[in-house]
Amino acid sequence: MRAFSWKIIFSSVLAVFSVHAVHTPSLAENEKIFSEAANFTVKIRSVIKYPWVGDREGVFTGAGFVIDKDRGWIATNAHVTGRITQSVKVQFKDGRYSPAKLVYLGTFRDFAVLEVSSDFIPEKATEAPIDCNGKPSLGTAVGAFGHPHGLDFTGTRGIISGQKYRWSKNWIQTDAAINPGNSGGPLIALETGRVIGINTSSYKSSDGIGFAIPAKDFCPIIELLKSGQDPNPPMIPVALSLDHEKETGLNVMSDYEGEPASWELKEGDRLNRVTYDDAQGAKQIFELKTPADLTNVLRSEQGKTATLEFERDDKKLSTSVPIEKWPSLLNEKFVHVSGAVIGTFDRMGDAESNPEKLLLVHNVKESSAADVAGLQDYDLIKSVDGKLLNTPKALADYLTDKDGERVVINVRREEYAYRQTSAYKLIELDVEDVQKIGQ
Repeated sequence: MRAFSWKIIFSSVLAVFSVHAVHTPSLAENEKIFSEAANFTVKIRSVIKYPWVGDREGVFTGAGFVIDKDRGWIATNAHVTGRITQSVKVQFKDGRYSPAKLVYLGTFRDFAVLEVSSDFIPEKATEAPIDCNGKPSLGTAVGAFGHPHGLDFTGTRGIISGQKYRWSKNWIQTDAAINPGNSGGPLIALETGRVIGINTSSYKSSDGIGFAIPAKDFCPIIELLKSGQDPNPPMIPVALSLDHEKETGLNVMSDYEGEPASWELKEGDRLNRVTYDDAQGAKQIFELKTPADLTNVLRSEQGKTATLEFERDDKKLSTSVPIEKWPSLLNEKFVHVSGAVIGTFDRMGDAESNPEKLLLVHNVKESSAADVAGLQDYDLIKSVDGKLLNTPKALADYLTDKDGERVVINVRREEYAYRQTSAYKLIELDVEDVQKIGQ
């Protein structure tokens, strides 16, 4: 009798499992999805001559996918296009490389949008079906499509291994192989054939750990661009920390004073949710789990203020916070001199760490005159020949007049000295090849 009861229970469990079992795509279904992906995925080739901070000089390839065929818009990673790009070209399958231009560039979310002329878009090209509202589940079968190691228009298969908060951002973690050439390409849910993320990076020291930007993070940027609204991320004038050894919680750690945006928050406050009225007057409520959630919500809000609900000393409070957006990176201006790229680089906390708004050395080419002279990446230009030149135009104009001569640059460098967190260095630089970039 007991054995019979166990058989009934076991059969019931199997029946329940069969009803709720996740559909595993067949090989034929996978082949169809990857074939369709080849029609909306492109190959991107960018040439970077003057690297911005975080970029490298050279020729780079990656992937992207069509998000608006009529506009000729293609989504990809910002690190695929580069920040100061000499040229960007796009190739559809079986086609030639065609020139493209940047429509949007965002380094916070490593997201960019390119535009190509409709003349270069083949008729068979399609728009990627994007699941902007879905919540990918652990174990979901996915495919990464792109050009890994130069193997053009190919896919790899795996599952969603997790959803993580790392490096101040939200990520989809996957064991689908993501290799050089996959960056910017679509991560596709194989059950639905819809794009759920953008393949972005992988751990170099470990196989089977890759990361993709969730669609819910980049879809609002696309919608804002289409509606002609500001898609740039908001300034968050407070430093935030997660709960100890957790991936959730928004705890205020410090207040950045002197910034364009100022919030009435104190160290120790715990942020819970954001509310605001949308264009139709309906109240929108967004629960906050990570600092990235706060950035995403305020990016989409196009009004002047939002209401932030928080806890302080076990009391539930709220405050109206002004929304200020970071300026577009497409309008940045730089100077190239003697192998060094110098320009602005706004950061929260600059009112304290860089009150004079000194220009930053973004990149120094190896073995260049600037490298030999001793300039380094992230140096701040305190003065040139004793003159404060804190705009790219002022620096470019002065150096142009000094072409072929030697100048003395006073740089501030984050370097330990006795009871100091920075040191000052005098650099004698032979001025050559002065270029105004974006000016």
